[in-house]
Amino acid sequence: MLVEPAQPHWPLLVAVCHRRTGNYAAALQIYRAAHQQFPDHLECLRSLTRLCEDLELNNEANRYAVKLRRAENTRKLVSPYISCIGRVHEVIPRILNKLGCKKIVQQFGIIFRIWHEFLLWQ
Repeated sequence: MLVEPAQPHWPLLVAVCHRRTGNYAAALQIYRAAHQQFPDHLECLRSLTRLCEDLELNNEANRYAVKLRRAENTRKLVSPYISCIGRVHEVIPRILNKLGCKKIVQQFGIIFRIWHEFLLWQ
């Protein structure tokens, strides 16, 4: 498996390693950088909130906790539509194929994959 810097789980894994070895300053720095790059990533916000609480950085912990609650609420609102979008992704290409619109089917597939990945990484 290749490391992909555009994926949020890689810096989080590095931060977890630092945290488990007791290097909390490095872990906090990596979590903050990951949060800047992926501001609505739930696991990053959870980890930042916990680490800030453990380090007694109460103001920062509260700020991340508020962001986490907002991101979780957004996720709850969006998640029912993800399965619905999946069904649309299956049905629309079949209809377009029957109509003989292969080019449109390919473009629809690309747009759907981008949108689906966006929703999954929120």
